[in-house]
Amino acid sequence: MNNNFSKWAFYLNAHVPWLLMMLLITIQSGLSSELLSVKIPKGVDKIIHFAIFGLLGWLMTRGFLMSEKIFLKKHYLWLVPLIGALFAVLDEFHQALVPGRYPDFFDWTADFLGIVVFMLLYKKRNPVPN
Repeated sequence: MNNNFSKWAFYLNAHVPWLLMMLLITIQSGLSSELLSVKIPKGVDKIIHFAIFGLLGWLMTRGFLMSEKIFLKKHYLWLVPLIGALFAVLDEFHQALVPGRYPDFFDWTADFLGIVVFMLLYKKRNPVPN
């Protein structure tokens, strides 16, 4: 029983942070522009996109490298950007359905760059043994 609990605890520690981050991004993207009272200067929003999705990339990389699944550990360098890019595309399309929001290719670009840069920063800071 204790072994099953520790496996679940390990799984939750590895994967819940990045899944929760995706959920929070989705919730925020679903807010109409009228509910977002803060007006962000043009260009600053791209920095915010970069940072938020960078954190997602960091958490995904951490989770994949902590995973017991060999496939995730072995292929994280292309899986994290692929899953992150697809999620960012879905997030932009989701915004098209929200009143006052719209998809933006440059937001997606900032999202993708954040994911890749933070993944590489995680890799540099936490070298993976071969």
